[in-house]
Amino acid sequence: MKKDRVKEEFFSELEKNGIVESACKKCGVSRNSVYRWRKESIRFARRFEESRLIGEGVINDFAEANILRDIQSGSIPSSKYWLDRRHPKFIPRYRGEANKLNDYEKLVLRKEDVAKRKATLAKVMKFMDGWFPDSKREN
Repeated sequence: MKKDRVKEEFFSELEKNGIVESACKKCGVSRNSVYRWRKESIRFARRFEESRLIGEGVINDFAEANILRDIQSGSIPSSKYWLDRRHPKFIPRYRGEANKLNDYEKLVLRKEDVAKRKATLAKVMKFMDGWFPDSKREN
Protein backbone atom coordinates (compact mmCIF):
# COMPACT_ATOMS: atom_id res chain seq x y z
CA MET A 1 0.00 0.00 0.00
CA LYS A 2 1.09 3.53 -0.74
CA LYS A 3 0.12 4.73 2.74
CA ASP A 4 2.38 2.15 4.41
CA ARG A 5 5.26 3.12 2.14
CA VAL A 6 4.76 6.82 2.99
CA LYS A 7 4.71 5.98 6.71
CA GLU A 8 7.95 4.00 6.43
CA GLU A 9 9.57 6.83 4.48
CA PHE A 10 8.36 9.27 7.16
CA PHE A 11 9.90 7.16 9.95
CA SER A 12 13.15 6.90 8.01
CA GLU A 13 13.32 10.70 7.61
CA LEU A 14 12.31 11.31 11.24
CA GLU A 15 15.20 9.11 12.38
CA LYS A 16 17.64 11.42 10.58
CA ASN A 17 16.98 14.52 12.72
CA GLY A 18 13.91 14.06 14.93
CA ILE A 19 12.08 17.06 13.44
CA VAL A 20 8.52 16.22 12.39
CA GLU A 21 8.11 19.19 10.04
CA SER A 22 11.27 18.30 8.14
CA ALA A 23 10.31 14.63 7.79
CA CYS A 24 6.82 15.61 6.58
CA LYS A 25 8.18 17.94 3.90
CA LYS A 26 10.61 15.33 2.58
CA CYS A 27 7.85 12.70 2.37
CA GLY A 28 5.16 14.98 1.01
CA VAL A 29 2.77 14.31 3.87
CA SER A 30 1.05 16.88 6.07
CA ARG A 31 1.69 17.21 9.78
CA ASN A 32 -2.06 16.91 10.34
CA SER A 33 -2.02 13.47 8.71
CA VAL A 34 0.92 12.34 10.82
CA TYR A 35 -0.68 13.49 14.06
CA ARG A 36 -4.00 11.93 13.02
CA TRP A 37 -2.24 8.59 12.34
CA ARG A 38 -0.54 8.92 15.70
CA LYS A 39 -3.90 9.42 17.42
CA GLU A 40 -5.53 6.53 15.55
CA SER A 41 -2.83 3.88 16.02
CA ILE A 42 -0.88 2.93 19.13
CA ARG A 43 1.63 1.08 16.94
CA PHE A 44 2.20 4.22 14.85
CA ALA A 45 2.47 6.35 18.01
CA ARG A 46 5.13 4.04 19.46
CA ARG A 47 7.11 3.97 16.24
CA PHE A 48 6.75 7.75 15.97
CA GLU A 49 8.31 8.28 19.42
CA GLU A 50 11.07 5.75 18.77
CA SER A 51 11.97 7.39 15.45
CA ARG A 52 11.85 10.89 16.94
CA LEU A 53 14.14 9.86 19.81
CA ILE A 54 16.58 8.21 17.40
CA GLY A 55 16.63 11.40 15.31
CA GLU A 56 17.22 13.57 18.37
CA GLY A 57 20.06 11.26 19.36
CA VAL A 58 21.68 11.68 15.95
CA ILE A 59 21.55 15.48 16.21
CA ASN A 60 22.79 15.35 19.82
CA ASP A 61 25.76 13.28 18.67
CA PHE A 62 26.58 15.83 15.96
CA ALA A 63 26.31 18.70 18.45
CA GLU A 64 28.49 16.93 21.00
CA ALA A 65 31.08 16.18 18.32
CA ASN A 66 31.15 19.89 17.40
CA ILE A 67 31.68 20.89 21.03
CA LEU A 68 34.46 18.34 21.44
CA ARG A 69 36.09 19.56 18.23
CA ASP A 70 35.97 23.14 19.58
CA ILE A 71 37.44 22.03 22.91
CA GLN A 72 40.30 20.28 21.13
CA SER A 73 41.00 23.45 19.16
CA GLY A 74 41.28 25.42 22.42
CA SER A 75 37.89 27.12 22.58
CA ILE A 76 37.36 28.51 26.10
CA PRO A 77 33.57 29.01 25.75
CA SER A 78 33.10 25.41 24.60
CA SER A 79 35.29 24.16 27.43
CA LYS A 80 33.27 26.16 29.96
CA TYR A 81 30.02 24.93 28.43
CA TRP A 82 31.17 21.32 28.71
CA LEU A 83 32.33 21.65 32.30
CA ASP A 84 29.22 23.53 33.40
CA ARG A 85 27.05 20.70 32.17
CA ARG A 86 29.13 17.56 32.62
CA HIS A 87 31.57 17.97 35.54
CA PRO A 88 30.02 17.82 39.03
CA LYS A 89 32.58 20.26 40.41
CA PHE A 90 31.56 22.99 37.94
CA ILE A 91 27.79 22.51 37.73
CA PRO A 92 26.13 25.70 38.95
CA ARG A 93 24.23 25.19 42.21
CA TYR A 94 21.31 27.33 41.03
CA ARG A 95 20.38 24.72 38.41
CA GLY A 96 19.14 22.37 41.12
CA GLU A 97 21.95 19.89 40.65
CA ALA A 98 22.48 19.32 44.37
CA ASN A 99 22.28 15.57 43.83
CA LYS A 100 25.73 15.77 42.22
CA LEU A 101 27.28 17.00 45.47
CA ASN A 102 29.05 14.67 47.84
CA ASP A 103 27.52 13.98 51.27
CA TYR A 104 29.77 16.46 53.09
CA GLU A 105 28.86 19.29 50.70
CA LYS A 106 25.15 18.47 51.10
CA LEU A 107 25.46 18.61 54.90
CA VAL A 108 27.34 21.93 54.84
CA LEU A 109 24.79 23.47 52.46
CA ARG A 110 21.92 22.19 54.59
CA LYS A 111 23.43 23.68 57.77
CA GLU A 112 24.06 27.00 56.01
CA ASP A 113 20.48 27.01 54.74
CA VAL A 114 19.08 26.36 58.23
CA ALA A 115 21.29 29.10 59.71
CA LYS A 116 20.12 31.59 57.05
CA ARG A 117 16.48 30.73 57.69
CA LYS A 118 16.89 31.18 61.45
CA ALA A 119 18.64 34.53 60.96
CA THR A 120 15.90 35.71 58.59
CA LEU A 121 13.18 34.60 61.01
CA ALA A 122 14.90 36.46 63.87
CA LYS A 123 15.01 39.64 61.75
CA VAL A 124 11.34 39.32 60.88
CA MET A 125 10.38 38.73 64.52
CA LYS A 126 12.41 41.73 65.65
CA PHE A 127 10.82 43.86 62.93
CA MET A 128 7.34 42.74 63.99
CA ASP A 129 7.86 43.43 67.71
CA GLY A 130 5.12 45.72 68.91
CA TRP A 131 2.76 45.06 66.02
CA PHE A 132 0.51 42.79 68.06
CA PRO A 133 0.88 43.83 71.72
CA ASP A 134 -1.99 41.63 72.96
CA SER A 135 -0.80 38.40 71.36
CA LYS A 136 1.73 36.07 72.88
CA ARG A 137 4.35 34.90 70.41
CA GLU A 138 7.13 32.40 70.86
CA ASN A 139 10.52 33.09 69.31
